[in-house]
Amino acid sequence: MASGEVMDSVRRLRASTGGFCGVDRMNWRVHGPRAARWLLLAAGAAMLVACGEDEKTAVSYEAYNHTDRSIINIIINGEGGILNAPAHDGGGEMCCVVIPNEWRPGLKATIKWRESGDFKRDERGQIVRVDGVPVVIERPYKEATVEIPKYGKPLGRFRIHFLHAGEVRAVVSLYGPTHRDYPIPLTNEPATPARAPQ
Repeated sequence: MASGEVMDSVRRLRASTGGFCGVDRMNWRVHGPRAARWLLLAAGAAMLVACGEDEKTAVSYEAYNHTDRSIINIIINGEGGILNAPAHDGGGEMCCVVIPNEWRPGLKATIKWRESGDFKRDERGQIVRVDGVPVVIERPYKEATVEIPKYGKPLGRFRIHFLHAGEVRAVVSLYGPTHRDYPIPLTNEPATPARAPQ
């Protein structure tokens, strides 16, 4: 940018803001271009610092329920909501969970979920109804913090597997669980499960 262009840009900024940082009191012909260069240099340095932070992307998430009880609510790192994952089935796709564009060692996610409740029953074992609607006793939330295995690009989806006895696994993958390149093996006893409190 030529010195004249810098001065024109600074003059327009000065006129629109009524002056900044004492520019009105400066001898513009002597200090203007130098001040403008320092201002541009400082702005460039600030952008470089911001670029050093993790860039993130929002991706869809889905759940696979390998247990005997339906899961009615899933929260990932404080985000999410209702996503029904029936027992021995998969839930739909929801938007979104925010993840770093680049995987790093030690990357973890906190998964919080609620299983379907039980119908309230009377002393004869009959379902209790209020105004014709069955009364459901909600179950408390469970929570687990899980490590995220290494992922690359394209990112794909954030996929959560709820396994038996409160075990949870999560993966970011373009591929589904039946694909040969799916990054985690799905067995009854995963290698590094996270256990939820019972």
